[in-house]
Amino acid sequence: MSLTKSEVTAVIITVVFVIAAAVSTFFGGAAQSELCVAVKPISEQEETLPEEANQADKININTADEDTLCSLPGIGKALARSICAYRAEHGGFASINEICRVSGIGEDTFRQIEALITV
Repeated sequence: MSLTKSEVTAVIITVVFVIAAAVSTFFGGAAQSELCVAVKPISEQEETLPEEANQADKININTADEDTLCSLPGIGKALARSICAYRAEHGGFASINEICRVSGIGEDTFRQIEALITV
């Protein structure tokens, strides 16, 4: 059995539309259900978003790599290395104030980074 050129074209177009419909249904349904799960009432969003955004902007001094630590004001490569070494030697920082125990980080540097770091 041999198909004409127009029949082959019709079959290809049909297959493409069936695949497109299946993909649209699959991904469209997933996106819609994720949207429903992610939506919170406005009252809850107002309470949680500022805190979440604040934490997301802070650098965790227990997990940050040297390059990330260097993005903090007053922290260069040498201090970043010292922070990582202190963290490795002491098992991390219990509080952000403990970073002052790292040689080279004084009160002035701490005041510059205090609002930018977390543990």
